[in-house]
Amino acid sequence: MQGRNLQAATIRNDLSECSAVWTWGVQMSKLPPGVNPFSGISPPKAKKRGKETRAFSKEEAALILQASRNERGWKRWLSWVLCLTGARLAEVVQSQKEDVTTVDGVLVLRIHDSGPLRSLKNQESRRDIPLHPALIAEGFLDYVTGLKPRSALFPDIPTDALFGTRSANAAKRSAYWITGLGIKDRLISPSHSFRHWFKGAARGALIPADVHDALTGHSSKRNEGADYGDGMKTFLGVLADAMARVPCPVPSR
Repeated sequence: MQGRNLQAATIRNDLSECSAVWTWGVQMSKLPPGVNPFSGISPPKAKKRGKETRAFSKEEAALILQASRNERGWKRWLSWVLCLTGARLAEVVQSQKEDVTTVDGVLVLRIHDSGPLRSLKNQESRRDIPLHPALIAEGFLDYVTGLKPRSALFPDIPTDALFGTRSANAAKRSAYWITGLGIKDRLISPSHSFRHWFKGAARGALIPADVHDALTGHSSKRNEGADYGDGMKTFLGVLADAMARVPCPVPSR
């Protein structure tokens, strides 16, 4: 498997599945008892990269958003949503039309795990993200209105045949498209570099850490006092004001 240049994670998954099948075969008396031949076998762990995923530069983000204006469907809107929400790609592509809604008078994208095949990284990930004024001005709401009821937010991204989710295909297609724009740095992750960009842009706008943590779904429990009250995520007006201060990489049309 290593000779076929398969990823270490893929090899480990396959060996784990073979081990489970072998164990089942022994339990059902279909295989002789004894040592599981798949037990204890694993590929060497990949060496850690010298650097972690980096943020898109302002110029790279602008290039992508400008190019998106000439596209349709997910190519038109996925990068804009990722850039101006700071959300994880998996959170966005599992969303539905109805998740773009109004809460307490604020237009938001609701990030949640209610419903089949929906999951989140942790409890902090559940949140309402106010829509950035530039995203609204760009016409995102018109796109959402044109979707069918209960449609996926990006129905033209196919679901994975094995798990029925869109995140894997979204990551692959987004990476291929962005690479085609000439952005080929191996430290770039098309599914995560916009999240890094957003955090940096929020810090540059002097938005308090607990506010931009609430926007991105990061934990802000830095001291005992953080456990008191309902949390910053409940102050949608504050979050909306902060969101409006995050600079969009490209000017409005």
